[in-house]
Amino acid sequence: MLFHYFPKHRLAFVAYMVVANTPGAPPNAVSANLCGTVSRLLRTRKELRGCARLILEVEDPRKEKSAKKQDECLARVRRFCTLAEMQGLSMRALDIDYVQPKLSMGDSVSVERPLLLMSARTWQAKVSAEIDRMEVEQILSFIYTDLYPEGYSTDSLENTAYREYCSGLRDRTISSLPSPIRSLSCAELVSQVRNMRHKKSDAR
Repeated sequence: MLFHYFPKHRLAFVAYMVVANTPGAPPNAVSANLCGTVSRLLRTRKELRGCARLILEVEDPRKEKSAKKQDECLARVRRFCTLAEMQGLSMRALDIDYVQPKLSMGDSVSVERPLLLMSARTWQAKVSAEIDRMEVEQILSFIYTDLYPEGYSTDSLENTAYREYCSGLRDRTISSLPSPIRSLSCAELVSQVRNMRHKKSDAR
């Protein structure tokens, strides 16, 4: 597992988690062990104790066209939600139009990817169907102005251009935020995908 923690924002971004098949060990047990270790680090390491929220990106099942791909995306969401629950956290999706920035400005293949932004507080709080706009703006500012531009290039001009691009993307995303901003559970995402399928089936 790779995650980045920025003390200034008290936010940690989970970049990826990979679990290899381990003979004699169920995959779920390996994942749970890994997340348990991270959870202990967040509670015990002095430099990590201030972390207030975990954030991660996953593919949005609502953006996929095939039922197979939708199910794969939902399975990934379920896995992260389950792992979070095992650590006493509630992982929920932000119901906003979010895109991952281009990873390269000079590469024509690199594109903005519409993803699902998920978040969990590291301390127990009442789970709400809505999330405060200021919190969402803080998360987006962190992602677009600190996380992605960090170490983008050794060339100062390229760094400046990429930071300007990410700042513009942040402003565009914030300006399109709905009101109120909903915080979705895994079950609500499943329900939305099922409704999409029914509508598609009815349209035929």
